[in-house]
Amino acid sequence: EAYQNTRVRNRLQERPMAPNKKFEASSGTVPADVIWGLVRKSNSFLVKRDGGRNTFSSEPGNVRNLNSFNQSGLANARAIDLSIAKRADGTSGVTMTMKSKAGKRRPAKAAKATPLGRDVNKDFRRVAKCIKATTATYRPDLTEGLLARWTGLHRSLLTLNKQKAGVISKKRSRSGRNK
Repeated sequence: EAYQNTRVRNRLQERPMAPNKKFEASSGTVPADVIWGLVRKSNSFLVKRDGGRNTFSSEPGNVRNLNSFNQSGLANARAIDLSIAKRADGTSGVTMTMKSKAGKRRPAKAAKATPLGRDVNKDFRRVAKCIKATTATYRPDLTEGLLARWTGLHRSLLTLNKQKAGVISKKRSRSGRNK
């Protein structure tokens, strides 16, 4: 018995075990269906309304804020998000963030952020054109939702930047006019 154990030990020392290539390649990636099954009913981004009948999601990458597989930014390998970000000059602008394929095994590099539009007042159509061009090849089903989100963000940015500049006061009278 001792002789057999030394033979096995010597054989393992001569020929070290090669890493399992199949396991190594698949260990960092989990199928989207499995992720959706885990995330569907319980995650920190869920927002339930009307006693749980309506379920929304506030996760990054979910354009329409619906809790569904097609709209999920967590489960899908390709997701786009529009959000407001502060710039160096103190004004606010819009940033488009896209998931990249390199992020499967490197979460820090999972998203590529691109600032859109230099001047919010003038660049509405330019940003809309950029969104259409990007989603045409990346995820065409998200084009309509992203344009709707861009319209809402643009409106809020206009009032936000005017408030910071002091053109609009935050308090309003009962008649709806500025004080």
